[in-house]
Amino acid sequence: MRTLKLISILSASLALTASANAQFSVSGGGAAIGDADGGQVYPTTMPLNPGTSCVTVPANVTSITSIEVAGLNHTWSGDLQMTLADPNGVEHLVFLRPGFLNTSNFGNSGDFTGDYTFVESGGAALPNSSAAGDIAPGTYNQTFDSGGTTWSSGDNGINNTPLGSITGPQGDWCVKIYDWGGGDTGGFTGWTLNGTSAGGECYLVIGDRPGAGDFTPEDTTLSTQLNEVDLFYPVLLNSMPTFVIPAPGGATGQNGQMTAVENPTRTFAAQVVMFNPEVFPSNPEQSSNGILVNINRRGQVNYVPFGNGTMSIWAQTGVNGNGETTVTFPFTMPQ
Repeated sequence: MRTLKLISILSASLALTASANAQFSVSGGGAAIGDADGGQVYPTTMPLNPGTSCVTVPANVTSITSIEVAGLNHTWSGDLQMTLADPNGVEHLVFLRPGFLNTSNFGNSGDFTGDYTFVESGGAALPNSSAAGDIAPGTYNQTFDSGGTTWSSGDNGINNTPLGSITGPQGDWCVKIYDWGGGDTGGFTGWTLNGTSAGGECYLVIGDRPGAGDFTPEDTTLSTQLNEVDLFYPVLLNSMPTFVIPAPGGATGQNGQMTAVENPTRTFAAQVVMFNPEVFPSNPEQSSNGILVNINRRGQVNYVPFGNGTMSIWAQTGVNGNGETTVTFPFTMPQ
């Protein structure tokens, strides 16, 4: 049975979305870009031996944010076409032969000369001229056309899918760079795939202090009395509990007079934890901001935030039908 530790806040907390997706960034090595073998026929017959490097994403991918290619150097940039292949072998076009106008033009004669990042939008446009010169290192938009011709989505198993809409299973994701022209060579030294993957189970955890207590995610049966909060209290985020603060009572003292009986002061910690050993095998518990809660002898609730995570959590009090004070722990996730 898996167990989680109520952990102290991480200095670099994982950014979560409302659906508890997780951000990932995985890097791989470089590769030589094989020169065209002479058997290629644009666009029907792909060149053999593309420069290929793969990384392993340990969870289902829900979108791609960017693709960074380090040390990309190749003469005659108009020869190159880059794709991203998922573990099933489905390829998605990243860019197509900058400045390639037709089969007698051969594309931009300038070179790739360094580090490049490709995004769906917000970057610069790749050149669409055959005489644009070297392509400066920087951030460029994904593109499905060369300036003179447009890739037909699905040809040769390569789809025109916007990066943010690319999804696929966990496993090996590969960047491929094809060379359509002979006589010019190059390669790249490494690459990084950035995106979001399916997140894990999220839990509200209440404990006597940050960093104390173990719990099993499957055990989410809670009672509602704060005096039963001891080392841990896990609950799935879709079933937020409400805790009841017992009202101060009274007892008969000498001469029949009533003496107030106050509750003990309670101080404990509350925070949100996402658990996903597939996404984070070495550290499956990713934590949010937390709060230290103090309930004084009269049932008044105060709290102090701690940590620097990406989610906010706070204490919210109310009154139930019996006139008793209640406390819940709402929280927000970044969109």
